[in-house]
Amino acid sequence: MKQRHTFTLSPDVAARARHYARGKGISMSALVEELLKEKTRPRACRRTVAEASFSRRWMGKGTLANDEEPRARKLRRKYDL
Repeated sequence: MKQRHTFTLSPDVAARARHYARGKGISMSALVEELLKEKTRPRACRRTVAEASFSRRWMGKGTLANDEEPRARKLRRKYDL
């Protein structure tokens, strides 16, 4: 059986949460439960590498072949590499 709990939220957070829940077609209670399930799940059950985002999987894997190319210099300046 589910239990009732009372939470205090700032007005802007509550408004954003209501808007988000409405967009997903769920209640605020369902939204809070979904978020708490995700955050309190044991580490072993969290996302695996295969489920991670594309950028997370490839972060730090690439190298620039030729540092003297104008494109490579521009990327190095842009991203402080």
